[in-house]
Amino acid sequence: MTQTEIFSFVVQTLYWFFLYGCIGWGVEVVYAAIKERRLVNRGFLCGPICPIYGCGMVVLNWTVAALAPSGEGKSVSTVAVFFVGMVLTTAIELVGGWTLFKIYHIRWWDYSNMKFNIGGYICPQFSLLWGLGSVIMVKVVHPALAKASSPLPMKVLVPAEAAVLALFVVDLIVSAAAATGLNKKLKEIDEVRARLRVTSDKLTTVLGVSAMTADTILDEQKLQLALAKLEGRENAAELKLEMLLRANEMRAKLRDISVDKIGTRRLLRAFPDMKSLTYAETLASTRAGVRRLNELATAARTAAKEMAQTAKETAQTAVGTAAAAAQTAKETAANAAQSAAQTAKEAAASAIQTARETGISTPQSTKPAKDEPGQ
Repeated sequence: MTQTEIFSFVVQTLYWFFLYGCIGWGVEVVYAAIKERRLVNRGFLCGPICPIYGCGMVVLNWTVAALAPSGEGKSVSTVAVFFVGMVLTTAIELVGGWTLFKIYHIRWWDYSNMKFNIGGYICPQFSLLWGLGSVIMVKVVHPALAKASSPLPMKVLVPAEAAVLALFVVDLIVSAAAATGLNKKLKEIDEVRARLRVTSDKLTTVLGVSAMTADTILDEQKLQLALAKLEGRENAAELKLEMLLRANEMRAKLRDISVDKIGTRRLLRAFPDMKSLTYAETLASTRAGVRRLNELATAARTAAKEMAQTAKETAQTAVGTAAAAAQTAKETAANAAQSAAQTAKEAAASAIQTARETGISTPQSTKPAKDEPGQ
């Protein structure tokens, strides 16, 4: 192969890798939406791509092309594509799952509840689905996509793939760091849980009741009510302070995960069947704890909105009442003024009438009488 042919082969391979990786991501999102009734980024990476699907389709297309009989118009049979696709994709899933487990000590997907599974990494039920999907992709989807994308020139593909490849590498680094950080956070939470357990055991001994539940520890109001029972007991202040510190520490750790939308929280949502052999119980309690904190936060926001709405309605009612009172006062004042004016007018008229009747009139100006003629 010449350098030009090698370069063209690499460009085409990357094109199909990214395209099928995005299609695979879309399939996973739709599957999760139907199963869980919510939209979740079901990929290891932050971006809309599942590399394992891209790798699977690239290898499958290579293999099918290599197995195709010579001669124009000839292709691999549907049955052969089914079995080749089933074996190849299952092998990629097995290697991918095992590799991720060895790197991060976490099983990102788990088929342990499926019959005849191998290590929880693969199972025949999904292998059959991969085989069926391979037939659909090779016989129907890929020819249509190849025909639609054939006009794309290299001067468009090369810069576009370079940009996508750069984003992919950055995403890979960020996601790998998040996966590594997940184990670190699980370890920290496990240590906090151990300290909480010790303090809870002390409270159990003092109060003579069962240990505090995770719900009580995460809910500040419930915790305060539970700790109120310590009043008057020996070392009450010390135990209360210790429990509050431990509970606050746990809530802080869980809140860090809850707000880490592109890191730990995203991975927990993307892989609901994720299992950690080292921190299995801690991982389960972390999921439950984050979920409970989110519920409490949602309830608090709802209560705050209701209080704000109530305050707004109260203020509007007060403004309306004040406006009505002002209008009433205005009308009362106007009526009083009008009544007073009418009363004054009537009093004046009455006074004039009385004066006329008693012969008292208003003084008038008089002129001196002229002398009669002849006087």
